Amino acid sequence: MNRFALIVMLVGTCLPSALAAADAPTVWWRTTGGEVIEDTDPISGKLACSLYIYDEDRAAIISWRADEPAWLSISNPAWNFGETGRDVTLAVEIGDNWLDHGPTPNIRARGYKTVLTMPLSRPVEGLLQGAKQIRAVPEGSDPPATIAVNSAKMPALLQKGVDRCRKVLRARG
Repeated sequence: MNRFALIVMLVGTCLPSALAAADAPTVWWRTTGGEVIEDTDPISGKLACSLYIYDEDRAAIISWRADEPAWLSISNPAWNFGETGRDVTLAVEIGDNWLDHGPTPNIRARGYKTVLTMPLSRPVEGLLQGAKQIRAVPEGSDPPATIAVNSAKMPALLQKGVDRCRKVLRARG
């Protein structure tokens, strides 16, 4: 699946910052395997900076708003959480670091179609700097998802994309 098809698939899901906003998204930085996009959350109407990390037909999306904690969404075509969605408990690993006392699944997320979305309890930018992958392991029979991270390109995505975009969001209030 190409990047455009993946974005189209993600737009139809319940991401915290979908690209379906009336205003055209602003691309802050784009490189192999990822991009940083500023867009409007269709539910809250607030601007968000989203880091998209692509790997074949899977993706991880980390979204920041000026006044709220970050959110992580992971898309995996092997998942099917249904049209109405369901709550899922999972473990998430960024690089070699498990979030929230993993590897035991203990993070509450909302699954909808092929996407899991959860608030992040701590900043993850430092974890992404040298990460080679992001892995989500749902509890039960749903298969894990592993998204390769282009660690050579991640510093540019974070510094030239995410940092600059978030600075603009904070300045706008």
